[in-house]
Amino acid sequence: MKIKINLNQLKKFLDKIDTPYGANFRGLLKCQEVLEKEFKETFLGGYDEVYTIEDKEEMQRLIREGTNHKPLAMESGPAYNEEYLERKEQYGEYYPHKFLDYGFWMGTDIDPIGHSIVMRTQPGDKEGNFSGGHGDYLSFHESNRSVLKKTFVSAWQDIIDTLIKNYAEEAQK
Repeated sequence: MKIKINLNQLKKFLDKIDTPYGANFRGLLKCQEVLEKEFKETFLGGYDEVYTIEDKEEMQRLIREGTNHKPLAMESGPAYNEEYLERKEQYGEYYPHKFLDYGFWMGTDIDPIGHSIVMRTQPGDKEGNFSGGHGDYLSFHESNRSVLKKTFVSAWQDIIDTLIKNYAEEAQK
């Protein structure tokens, strides 16, 4: 992508890029939409679309070692427990990462905060057999299914493209 601007436009852009609610913030708002879309698409996948991404460092490695902003392929995670799948079917719940409103479907926030965009699932007190007796279903599920981390890694190319496009538009104003 080529961006043609004059020095006056560049000065205006640099002056407004890092101001509160400036170009950087507006770019993150657009990335919020990208992540929300990718997050919803995660739920349309099947039970075989399970990935293991241990932590933030693993996410960074997948992104860093990829090419042209396309991260490396994620490793497949463990299969879902058959008893769990049967119980979900009995309750008529067919989305892979959701069980009786205890899932990420309704419990996740994606917000621009400062110079970052943050995806988080609020810990809850969802106890029972569906969390393996661990108490907090959402944290337990993320540690075993990497839903939020997978969403971020899968959307990385679109995040970069969105930021570049936004900065180009802002610079040319």
